[in-house]
Amino acid sequence: MPLGITVHKVNYSDPSTLVSALQNQDALIITMGVRAPPDQQTKLIHAAAEAGVKWILPNEFGYDTANETLCEDIMPGAQKKG
Repeated sequence: MPLGITVHKVNYSDPSTLVSALQNQDALIITMGVRAPPDQQTKLIHAAAEAGVKWILPNEFGYDTANETLCEDIMPGAQKKG
């Protein structure tokens, strides 16, 4: 492991492990596979907010999620609601 890199093991069923891993981070860049559990990204976003992460770039960053036709045509699928 390169110097300065810290690995945190997390349990997505235990939000406190996510919050702990995200403490003192400036940004969270989410790069999950399209087959990741649907609630996994939401859990990360909530934990990042609780940990005080200032910048969150979700999986959808990069294409127009307001364009429903585009969302249906690309691999990640339909836009998330709510």
